[in-house]
Order: sequence, then C-alpha cells, then structure tokens
Amino acid sequence: MPKTTTGRFFAVLIGCTLGTAIGFYSLSDYQIIKKLPPPPIEFNEDGTPKGTPFKVTFRETTPLTLKPEVIEKRKLAEQKYLEEQRKLKAAEQSQPQPQPQQQNEQENAKQ
Repeated sequence: MPKTTTGRFFAVLIGCTLGTAIGFYSLSDYQIIKKLPPPPIEFNEDGTPKGTPFKVTFRETTPLTLKPEVIEKRKLAEQKYLEEQRKLKAAEQSQPQPQPQQQNEQENAKQ
C-alpha cells in the first residue's frame, strides 16, 4: 500500500512533538538562560525613570548548571537516602546474629 502525504505529515508532526517534549523534559533542571536581578532604577531630575538600554551578552560555551531549586531538592533527597541507610544499618546491628548451631537447625527444618 503506497504511503500517503497525509500519513507522512502526521508521522513528522508526532515525531517532532515527542522530540520537543523529551528535550524540554530532559533540560528542565538546567539553567539555559541565567536570570540576573534587574538593575536599580535611576530617575531623572523631574522624577521620571531614565531609559535603560537593552543589553545582551554572549559568553563562551560553558557546561550547563543546575537550577538552585534542583540543587536543593537533590541535597534533600540525598540526606533522606543517607538517613534511611543509617536506620537500616542500625536495625541490622540491633538484631541478634543467629548462632551457627541455630542456623544448622533452621536449615534442617526447611529440608
């Protein structure tokens, strides 16, 4: 069956949509555009604000940096993980270790 132009159009549309969504999702934790606080507003003698020129600067290529919220979220997750690990180790140490004789009896009971 020959491929139709409409089918190809929908295939490209779906592919581009999924590719864009995956790209945005994977880059959502990184600062692509660094946002700086606005400069203080200067006023003229008559009280009207002075015009500020629009300035864009491009820097050399640098690696992506994580957003501050994401860094904090990852630190909290790491602390939570370490706390759980400490609890597990404490629980393992508090349980009495079975004696070798008891282990043999348990294995014989299973058989």
